[in-house]
Amino acid sequence: MKIQFDRLFLLLMLALILAVPSGAASARSNQDLIGPISDVWRSGVQVNGSPTYAAVSGRARSLSAQFSSAAGESFFLVEAPAQKMVVRAARVRILKRSGAYAQHATLVLEARSLDGTLQRTLSTVKIDLQTAPTTDWIAVDFTGDPKDNWLNPGEALTFHFALDDVAGGDLSALVIFEVSASDLPHSYIFPIIWK
Repeated sequence: MKIQFDRLFLLLMLALILAVPSGAASARSNQDLIGPISDVWRSGVQVNGSPTYAAVSGRARSLSAQFSSAAGESFFLVEAPAQKMVVRAARVRILKRSGAYAQHATLVLEARSLDGTLQRTLSTVKIDLQTAPTTDWIAVDFTGDPKDNWLNPGEALTFHFALDDVAGGDLSALVIFEVSASDLPHSYIFPIIWK
């Protein structure tokens, strides 16, 4: 009886695989395969220095980050999800800015491992904190292909405040963030296998 059931199950699985047209997966766009926005993140933890999970553990989350060129490089860790997610959109708003820095002071969106190692940069354009508008939200530009914006378990989504040179000057910027993400449904995984 068990052998017949196993054979029946294998035949059904084979029939299911053969029933899928060979180009079905590639005909659907990546955007169609990703579900609706399931999470919106607006808070995080700011870290001056290395953005390790240990550096943020036990600290209270905040809705804003205060970046300072005098303090040097810093990070705002937004989220470290337990499941694979796709970052769909991100934006920042500079609420207050004062002072200046002799070089560029920029903000980029990155995925980092929990030990702080850079995994990939999600944003394609650096936001210049000295010249960006303070009157409205600034959209973070992505590559356009959602698979480039995956956030894996064991990775933290971070806004990286970087300086072109050493710390100095008196540039200060108070920034808020908003990131929209989607769960990665199982239907996204199977077409990759069938290609």
